[in-house]
Amino acid sequence: MTGEVVDHRPPLRPVRGEKKKPASGSKPQRNRRTREEILADLQREEMALKSRMEKKLNAIRERRERLSETPENRRRRERERRAFEKAWGRIAPDMGYAHILGALQMVIASDHDMAALKKNGDKLIAAHGLSRKTR
Repeated sequence: MTGEVVDHRPPLRPVRGEKKKPASGSKPQRNRRTREEILADLQREEMALKSRMEKKLNAIRERRERLSETPENRRRRERERRAFEKAWGRIAPDMGYAHILGALQMVIASDHDMAALKKNGDKLIAAHGLSRKTR
């Protein structure tokens, strides 16, 4: 034993000027993006997120509607639909869906009184759409 003091601690961090420099060309250069590219990426992410959220919200709304609709309301709606189709078939059997939509658009564009139209429609459904026992 010579009396030398041996330091077993790890070496200190190198001083700023003594850092090892990487060999040239060993690391690929970073591709820096411009502000416009970053903004475009953020906008794409935002649009994708909004799209996903809208799909989920629509699914939740549809589920809420299905749960909130009672069997009585569903039966009433189906009864009204059948009465409408029956009246439609008796009043204008040669008209299709496209004809009906065209007629609706013309009526709405001509600014008719909606209350009078409903009253007249109720009379027509009662006369042509309902079965004999429900009149």
